[in-house]
Amino acid sequence: MKRLKRIISMLLVIVMSVVSIGVSAPTPVTANTGMITIYFMDETAEGWIADDSAVIEMVDNTNGQTRYIMTTNDNKVWSAEVPASANNITFNRYNNEKTVIWNSWSAGGRNGKVTYQAEGTSNGQWTEEQEIQKEVTVYFYSPKGWSNPYLYYYNDSNVPKAWPGVQMEEVEGEEGWFTYTIQNRTETKVIFSNNGNEQIPGENEEGYSVTGTMWYRDGQWSSKQPNDITIHMYKPDAWDQAYLYYYKTPQETGAAWPGTQMESEGDGWYRSTITEWNDAKIIFNNGENQQIPARNEEGFLVQGEKWYMDGVFFDEKPEDIIVHFKKPSNWDTPSIYYYKTEQDTGPEWPGETMRHEYKDWYSFRISKYVSAKVVFHDGTNQIPNRLEAGFEVTGEQWYQDGTWYQNDVYVRR
Repeated sequence: MKRLKRIISMLLVIVMSVVSIGVSAPTPVTANTGMITIYFMDETAEGWIADDSAVIEMVDNTNGQTRYIMTTNDNKVWSAEVPASANNITFNRYNNEKTVIWNSWSAGGRNGKVTYQAEGTSNGQWTEEQEIQKEVTVYFYSPKGWSNPYLYYYNDSNVPKAWPGVQMEEVEGEEGWFTYTIQNRTETKVIFSNNGNEQIPGENEEGYSVTGTMWYRDGQWSSKQPNDITIHMYKPDAWDQAYLYYYKTPQETGAAWPGTQMESEGDGWYRSTITEWNDAKIIFNNGENQQIPARNEEGFLVQGEKWYMDGVFFDEKPEDIIVHFKKPSNWDTPSIYYYKTEQDTGPEWPGETMRHEYKDWYSFRISKYVSAKVVFHDGTNQIPNRLEAGFEVTGEQWYQDGTWYQNDVYVRR
């Protein structure tokens, strides 16, 4: 019995010793795994940061200079999701290949703020936390034969909707256009389908990557609603009528050759509208044996609204040439002869009689060209002299005593 008590006493001592030494359990360390979104905003006066397909990078100097390529939103705001612990930040603006840094903003400590406004080539400031709109709006022009357009959207790590996605809504007053707004995203990939049947892009192809507000029609993306194609042409004098032939490929064309007859707008201008395509290749012709471009040459590629005159396309209707001429006191009523080349001229010599304005001032409007050479004469006298090239003129100009003026304020006296 004494021996048993001794053994029990020794065991108690050992247990008490272990307890007195103490082996405490490790204290859990909670890592700051929360994520936040940092925004970089272009607040420069000219809004140039997105120019030349620039890439914006954010460097988290707090966490070992971790680098993030930021996502663009409407070419004014970029964003990146980073650890909440990121505080000391640098932003870099690279060329598209990310081989050259064009600009760098050492933003420093953000102190709880999440939006950095770039105000110059290297300067800016953190601003109070503000809500940056997170949404992507997609507009889609439904192909012929589609009755029920759907939008399927996803990111590589997030597929929120089962195929075929969500039904798109018709845009009021815009026949053929459908839209859908995706909330809580600044960028996503999208696939259009006719309620899961025909689809764009094709089966097993990656979806289109979109940001902000974007419009899709006939294989083309744009940041604003694409318009129909409207073409204006100044008809050559030798043509009795004008036709427009248009196509995308040899298999996908508009009306059969010679195409659609163009509508006269007056003053030598003709117009035709292509209503269902976002871009097209076009050939002008007279319905017979003359055409622009020439046979076996590819048509001109056009979008939107264009004016074609004298071999040149314009985004706006080119101005007529208006010439004002102060005749010398010993001249009779002046005439004007104008031409582009020796083979391409206005009315044959002696040209057209100029219209009297007041006193010794006369004028004439040339609608055929956007630039031309002119010769003044009264049947006896001539400016420039015989065998000399005519004066080159564009727009509206005034000629007096050997000098050309761009404004009549200084010469009408």
